[in-house]
Amino acid sequence: MRNKYFTTIFIVLVAFCCVFFYSCNHDAIYAHNLSIDNSWNKNTKLKYSFVVDDVSSKYDVFFIIRNNDEYKYTNLWLITSLNSKGKTIRIDTLQYDIADRKTGKWLGSGIFNKEIKALYLENCRFSKSGDYNIEVIQAMRDSNLIGIEDFGVQINKISKTE
Repeated sequence: MRNKYFTTIFIVLVAFCCVFFYSCNHDAIYAHNLSIDNSWNKNTKLKYSFVVDDVSSKYDVFFIIRNNDEYKYTNLWLITSLNSKGKTIRIDTLQYDIADRKTGKWLGSGIFNKEIKALYLENCRFSKSGDYNIEVIQAMRDSNLIGIEDFGVQINKISKTE
C-alpha cells in the first residue's frame, strides 16, 4: 500500500513538471543559441534565420545572453539588424546591463554561467510573411570580447488575449 502511494505521488510530480516546463516555452516560435566559446571577435556577425507565417499576430523578440566570470564589464553594446529578402528593415545600437553598476553583481540566473533574457523588440508586428534574419555584432571596445559564452534569439508570439 505504501509503495503504491509513493508511486502515485511520483507520477503526479512528473506530470506537473512536464506541464510546467512545456508552459514556459509554448509561445516561442523560434529559439536558437550560438556558442561563442568565450571570445567574441568584433568582426564576427551572429546570424539567426526564422520564418514568420502569421502577420496578424504580435511578437516579442529576446536576446539570450550567457556570460561567465571572465566578462569584465557591467554592460554589453550590440549593433543589430533585422532583414528580410535582402533588405534591411531596421538597424539598432543597443546597450544591455549584464551586472549591477554599483555592486558588480551579475544580473542573470545560473550557477556557473549567467543567463539574461533581454528584450530586443516588443509587440513587434511583421508586415509580410516569409523569411527573416537578425544579425548581431558586439560593439564593445575590445576586439575580442572575453566572457560571453553563448548568444541566442528567442521569438515569442503574443497571445491574442493579452
